[in-house]
Amino acid sequence: MTSIFNHHQISILYKMAPRIVGWCAVGSFSIMLYTGKHQDSKFLILLFSMWVLSPFIALYLAYKHHIGWPVLRRTLLNQLMLIVSMSSMLIYGLSLFVPFRRSAFVFLFIPFLSWIFLIMGYLHAYKQSNFK
Repeated sequence: MTSIFNHHQISILYKMAPRIVGWCAVGSFSIMLYTGKHQDSKFLILLFSMWVLSPFIALYLAYKHHIGWPVLRRTLLNQLMLIVSMSSMLIYGLSLFVPFRRSAFVFLFIPFLSWIFLIMGYLHAYKQSNFK
């Protein structure tokens, strides 16, 4: 499978992906806190915080341990880092401007979808790199 990126673009992707994940994690966390500002339960806020930040933490940890991985798997990881973090941030940002009846649903469902995409992406990359 060939990549749609050349080597220069891949090196920029490797350098920018963890920074973008970090900024999107901070933004998502801030939006979650702002949305839940009227919530009295600190424990519930803590649980939501861990759940919302978990895909970002998983992406960052995978990035830190990707050194020995084949190029295809590393490229897919960096693409997933960008897609998952930026789409999560976009949806969380939209939740500020588009009033949802139950805004907590967004902060429960988006991390769940992120985990599904991460697992599917990893399995796909693992399968592709092992059949070469």
